[in-house]
Amino acid sequence: GVIYAGQQAFTLGYRSLDKGRLLRARASVRCPKCFSVSPRPSYRCLNSSCGIVHHDVTPGPLGMLHRRCECGTAFPPTVGAAAKVLEPLCPVCGADLAEGSGARQTIQLPAFGGVGAGKTRLFYSLMTAAGRKLAQTGGALEGLGVEARAAVNVAENAMERGLASEKTVYTARPEGIVVTLTDGVGNVVEVQFMDAAGESFQNWHSTEELTYVNTAETMVFVLDPLAFPRLGAELNTRRAFTSNIIVASGDQEAAYASVADRLRSENVDLNRRQLAVVLPKADIWAHLPSGASLDPSTS
Repeated sequence: GVIYAGQQAFTLGYRSLDKGRLLRARASVRCPKCFSVSPRPSYRCLNSSCGIVHHDVTPGPLGMLHRRCECGTAFPPTVGAAAKVLEPLCPVCGADLAEGSGARQTIQLPAFGGVGAGKTRLFYSLMTAAGRKLAQTGGALEGLGVEARAAVNVAENAMERGLASEKTVYTARPEGIVVTLTDGVGNVVEVQFMDAAGESFQNWHSTEELTYVNTAETMVFVLDPLAFPRLGAELNTRRAFTSNIIVASGDQEAAYASVADRLRSENVDLNRRQLAVVLPKADIWAHLPSGASLDPSTS
């Protein structure tokens, strides 16, 4: 009885210690593929020939100091320790997650707006600026996965060389660009840039697959000022300078309403969400009469 009580006390304390650490880190699992939010990931067994998926790695009857799989393979018994050696999986859809998922804070940052508003360019500039700023203090921005690393390289190349951003190809369920931000003392935050094509925001029905807007704590609405009638008229008088400029098409107010109406239909409390409104293309606007007082370097 004494031994059993000691085991239960140790197990409870060990679980509480791991849970407390995850709470302090505000850790969570946000799947960039199915967009679900979970408190912890599932893990694939270390034994490549086993194939068993473990949905709970906390200390318990299967091990207090080490968990043991049916195949006999042992692995660490907490989320924090398991994240360092096991392959994480989404507990909802089973998709592979980035290494270390579940043991760090994860932020999904969705951008929405009309076609050609500048959402992709905004993310390119954010990733490039964040990478440079972190590098100055000994940190780094790193893409997680082949596609994310390629996206980071494309962003850096486009911003450094002043190249145009390619239009985002429309897909009903776009995957996020997953990166980690590491500061000079080793603190790590995972950021998922959710860049859906403007065609996804024609009305609230077209956003049905973008379920990440239901759970994202902060969103960015990209509002193209060049699509305003007055600026559009000024732009037409400067076609020699602005011949290659892409201006947002469609109703930008409808693009905003597509997300706002969807959240209301899902009974999401909008007072608990944060919204950033970004006016891009300040470098172009500054060359128009109405933007003569703008300083793009500080905008």
